[in-house]
Order: sequence, then C-alpha cells, then structure tokens
Amino acid sequence: MLRYLSLILTLALSLVLACDDMDTGPSGNFDRTQMLENLADNMIVPRLEILRQRTESLDVAIQAFSQDASIENLTAAQEAWKAAVATWQANSSFGFGPGDLTLGPMGSVLGTFPVDASAIEQAIDEQEFSLNNFRRDVRGFYAMEYLLFGPSPGQNNVLNPYQSAGGTDRIAYLTAVNKQLVDDVAQVAEEWTSSYRTTFIESDGTSAGSSSSLLFNAFSQDFEVLKNFKVGLPAGKRPGQVTAEPDKVEAYYSGMSRQLIEEHFAAIVEVWEGGDGPGFREYLESVEGGPALVEDTQAQIAQVEQAIGNLPDEPLTQLIAQDDPSVDSLHTELQKLTRFFKSDMSSLLGIAITFQSGDGD
Repeated sequence: MLRYLSLILTLALSLVLACDDMDTGPSGNFDRTQMLENLADNMIVPRLEILRQRTESLDVAIQAFSQDASIENLTAAQEAWKAAVATWQANSSFGFGPGDLTLGPMGSVLGTFPVDASAIEQAIDEQEFSLNNFRRDVRGFYAMEYLLFGPSPGQNNVLNPYQSAGGTDRIAYLTAVNKQLVDDVAQVAEEWTSSYRTTFIESDGTSAGSSSSLLFNAFSQDFEVLKNFKVGLPAGKRPGQVTAEPDKVEAYYSGMSRQLIEEHFAAIVEVWEGGDGPGFREYLESVEGGPALVEDTQAQIAQVEQAIGNLPDEPLTQLIAQDDPSVDSLHTELQKLTRFFKSDMSSLLGIAITFQSGDGD
C-alpha cells in the first residue's frame, strides 16, 4: 500500500513539474525569455531612463522658475514639460511591477487627465501642498500642465497668478507636484535597473502574474486609454455621454492633444512589434493562426495611422467642437483594432485578460 502511495505521489509531482515547465519555458519554437530580455533591455529600461532624464531637466527648469517667475523661465519650463510629457507617452504601457501605482493607465499618479482645476486652486488657497490624499487629478503631468499653461488654454495669462497675491503659494504647489513626479519616475527607473529586470525576464510563463501576462494586459489597457479616453471621452463616445466634451482632451491647456495621440500610438505599436527584436508580433507568428492575425493587425495599424494623419493640424478641442468627421473616423479605426490587440491576441497566445475596460469589446 505504501509502495502504491509513493508511486502516486511521484507521478503527481512529475505532473506538477511538467505543467510548471510548460508554463514558464519557451512555447513551441518561440522563446519567451528572449522576448522579455529584448523588451527589458532595448525598450523598457532605456525608455524609462530617457523619461528620468527629461523629468530631471524639467526639475531644473521648475526650480529656476520658482526662483524667478519671469516669462523667459516660464517658457523654458513649458518646453521642458513638453519634452517630458512626450517621453511619458512611450512609457505608459509599463504600468506593472515597479510602475503599477504610478504608470498604470488612468489610475496613474503621473498621467491622469482631465485634472480638477477647482481642486488644485482650492489646495493652493488652503496652502495644502503635501499631496497627501487619494486624488490623482490634482497631480502628475497634467496638473503641472495646468499650472504652466493655464488657467485658460491658449491665453497669455499664465504669469498673472504667480505675480499677484498668492503667487508664492502657487509656486509651492507647482514645486510639490514637480517633486513627486521626479521622485516617482526615478524610483520606477531605479527599481527596473537594480532588481526588477531580472524578475521580469525570469518570469517567462503565460499564467496570470507572469511577465508576458503583465505586459500584455498593461499594453492592452494602455491602448484602451488611447481609444477610450484620449479620443472617445472628449468626442462623446463613452457610455452615458450624450454630447461631446472637448475640454476633456489630454493636454487641454498646452494644445498638444493631437501630437500626443500620434506619439502614444507609435509607442504602442513599437511595443507590439518588439522594436529591433522579438515582441508580440513575432510571438504570434509562432502559433497556429498567428500569421493571419499579424497580417490583419498590421493592416489595421496602417488604417489608424492614416486616420491620425488625416486629423487637421488644429487643436483637438477645436476639431471636436466643430464636429470634424476626422475625429469620429479615428475613433472608428481604433475600435476596429481593439479585437486584434486584445481578444484575438489573448486567445491565440493563451494569455488571460485580467482587467475590465467597461467597453464591451
């Protein structure tokens, strides 16, 4: 009896080990470890390092402006912000691991929009500069945008609040937002370099919690942020909306919305392609039905790129207010791409979708 029990336990252990090998090793003729190593070393870590450098340059500009609120220093801070927020677009797919709390789409400390201008002004009036709250629409890149380009988009009135009563408090809030942003980016970049890179590469399975799963879900969710919130929300396409809301575009005060959509989509596509090494595209080419999905995905990517290119060179707020058909066309093409980037890829690669988009697709 003990001999049979021992045999059963041995067989059970063998099955567990076999399943573990299937989940964490290369799949078929595709080596996930090589994909993860490529993405970590040639995309994620370098992109985060550039973001850190840009936020450090922004920090220098903000410090100069805080010492002398001149038009020259304001312009320098605005330009530094533009460079940093453009680089942010290339990192918003990495909202997992060290970036879970700060980079995660729409739940992000860094990238939440639209900001609550009234809440920001109230915090300034009350001299509450700690940011010790759970509100994410009063901090990050877009709170800083409001402080550097507001209080009204496209107007030359930015310096007025800094040069009037309460200007010192406004500077204090700006520097608090800046410090949190700089510190958060530095922490994420440092954790990736010092330890998480190894964890990311070694966790090469496909189950929930594996690196492929974390990256796929962050990538898919990031794409849906672009579709649902950067385009759909201001265009009035979200559930419950009865009209367009142009003031809810990303980068409302700086007028960079169209540019950031283009840069964000290009960054998402590069993650899918894998840059100069293996990524999700090559992974798909190794599984049954994958080459056809790759072909369909590439064709639809081209349609989205064309739709972005067809947007007139005007602020997105203005295009939406004018009911320009190019905005609706872009949203339609993004919607078509959703199934390829999300459900179809999830099915073929055996990676579960672990987030809820509330989009019904």
